[in-house]
Amino acid sequence: MIMVDDKLKVNNDILNNFEKYMEIMKYTDIGTFEWSRNFGITFSENLEQRFGIKGCSFKMFDINKFIFREDAVQFVKFIRKIKNGRTIAQVTCRVREIGEEFIWCKISAFSEFGRGKNIEQMFGIIQIIDKEIKMLNRLKYKTEFDEITNIRNFEKFNIDTAEKFKNNPKGKFAIIVMDIDKFKIINDVYGVETGKTVLRQVAIILQRIFSDNFVFGRRYTDNFCIAMEYSDEAEINNIIDKIIKEISLSKFIINISPVFGVYIVDDKNSNIEVMCDRANIAKKNYNSADKKTYMFYDTDFRKEILAQTALEAEMYNALDNKKFYMYLQPKYDLKNKNIVGAEALVRWNRDKNSFLLPDKFLPLFEKNGFIIKLDEYIWEEACRILRKWIDLEFKPVPISVNVSRRQIFNPNFLDMLLWLTQKYDIPHNLIGLELPEGVFIDNNDTVCGILEKVKKYGFILEMDDFGEGYSSLKMLQNINVDVIKIDKGFLDKAVTKKGKIVLKHTIIMAKELNLRVIAEGVENKEQIDFLMEYGCDTAQGFYFSKPLSVDEFEYKTFYNVKG
Repeated sequence: MIMVDDKLKVNNDILNNFEKYMEIMKYTDIGTFEWSRNFGITFSENLEQRFGIKGCSFKMFDINKFIFREDAVQFVKFIRKIKNGRTIAQVTCRVREIGEEFIWCKISAFSEFGRGKNIEQMFGIIQIIDKEIKMLNRLKYKTEFDEITNIRNFEKFNIDTAEKFKNNPKGKFAIIVMDIDKFKIINDVYGVETGKTVLRQVAIILQRIFSDNFVFGRRYTDNFCIAMEYSDEAEINNIIDKIIKEISLSKFIINISPVFGVYIVDDKNSNIEVMCDRANIAKKNYNSADKKTYMFYDTDFRKEILAQTALEAEMYNALDNKKFYMYLQPKYDLKNKNIVGAEALVRWNRDKNSFLLPDKFLPLFEKNGFIIKLDEYIWEEACRILRKWIDLEFKPVPISVNVSRRQIFNPNFLDMLLWLTQKYDIPHNLIGLELPEGVFIDNNDTVCGILEKVKKYGFILEMDDFGEGYSSLKMLQNINVDVIKIDKGFLDKAVTKKGKIVLKHTIIMAKELNLRVIAEGVENKEQIDFLMEYGCDTAQGFYFSKPLSVDEFEYKTFYNVKG
């Protein structure tokens, strides 16, 4: 049995502990409140200071004054739940603090009811969670929005587009993909930051143009996706024309040209990424010569996809069964017209000696990564043939093999070259490595580092397609190559007076840098005379010879068989 003094002691202990608890609460983001019918509402001291309220000066249900307008409905539901039940109710909402700023709070409360089923008392806790909510919102924003342009990222675009399809199952929709023509050149010539500024300006234009009937976002690099509901195709044309007009009227750092591909959605349950891919395929088939900046995906593109799928289904089996053949295109010394080298090309004997030319399959292999295996197969064929010539005591000529964009960044690139040349015991200076000019534009510093290692082993480094891109002259002073190959398109442009001047000085400059010059795609004597006049060393093309089978090349090179 507890005596009176003991009861007082217990009550004092409880009171002391409560006071200590309240003292601690002053320094936390958690506060308490209590409401009773007789005494109104009271708050813990930290809440009074934070929200500028004291005692009965605060009306518990004064929603308009203290609760953020967009959260008012949720708060009313919270109050209703307290009034109607005996369970704990909770709401997360923004509450006005001193200084008129709203902050996020989590409010929990429960009520005690009297005999008349009226609320007699209410007890609650207010936890300030503003930092946590804002951090979560920032994280959510980062997962849903593109960090450069502040519009949807591709994942968020997929989610919102799927939701739009679901909400309007009978609506007609189109997927539009937009690129900036030659955006890589913008990054290379003007710098990455300029490229980012251009992307942001494009995003601002899209935000200005599009209403809620559109979903749009950035997919990657300069690739933007748009999902739109439409009534007829004229609406699609009009919105594309509007984007083009807005871009042309805007003050960009540099002039840009957007290009578009359109896919008409026929099955809303299909994969949205596949829809974007199809729009992208249409975009890649636009013809700038027609001055048309957009293309619609149609059945011809579908046939192209099916044809590519068939090639992919056969490619590994074709490699295993040696259906890919190495052809050699002779390189001629322009002074004595002797064959001094060869470029290794590939043909696919796909069906009963019906050879498929590389333009029909190499772009696909570049895209799907199979090019790495095919490259290495041709490299080995080149080493095998060189070994054969050495064993037959022919005077071997160097063979140049192509190195794809994907291959140059393959971590096993150099190891594979060294393994093959060691396996067949081939001097490294009999292997030329042809790298497309675009590789150097994509990632100059990385490429230079890789090629420095390759060059130390004595391989011949050749920059292919010289003059096709925009930064050739700039790059030559920084890239340590042995040979430049004048692109056929560059040579074709030399028919004009200006074209001849540019090509002449390019050859002269290359020679002064101690680089050998090879012209490819030579087709007539006029080109030969021009190249010889300004010191070009070597040429290849149909004027001399088409690509030959290995047997034909051997006869022409080592047995001096003409024709």
